[in-house]
Amino acid sequence: VQEAKKELYQELAFTDNMTQLGNRMAYEYELERLRQNPQAAGDIMVADLNNLKRINDSYGHQAGDAAIKETAIILKECFEGIGKCYRIGGDEFCVISSIGVHDKFIKYFEDFIEKTKSQQKNVEYPYSVAAAYGTIDSNGVDECFKIVDAKMYNNKRRSKQSRESNIQA
Repeated sequence: VQEAKKELYQELAFTDNMTQLGNRMAYEYELERLRQNPQAAGDIMVADLNNLKRINDSYGHQAGDAAIKETAIILKECFEGIGKCYRIGGDEFCVISSIGVHDKFIKYFEDFIEKTKSQQKNVEYPYSVAAAYGTIDSNGVDECFKIVDAKMYNNKRRSKQSRESNIQA
């Protein structure tokens, strides 16, 4: 019984209630694990839902929540087998993969982008996602995340101008 309680509490502590992805605490825990292993290899993808405030203001918070949940579903569909998916902020997501096969990760990333573009046709609100990815190298996971996050925000600025999803490797 105690072991079952421990597992339940750990799941509650590390799972985002809305999306059922890993939460910020789980993400930070994984980063620390990777920091402790300087030889860690893999890829990081960061994604951010575009126009969440506009969706909430124009279509209601239920639509905004639906957009967040849909992004999580697409992340799970595309990355669950090869990486850990996290909701690290209100509408920001991260995938950390340690498969070590960069070309395979790129394929999963491209599938994610295509599915988010397809989702635009299925909803009444302006759904799009800005995303970017990078490879963890000898500079470590923190430097990789910093670079990927900057690329994603650059893509986000461009997608706000063009109102469609943009990607940059």
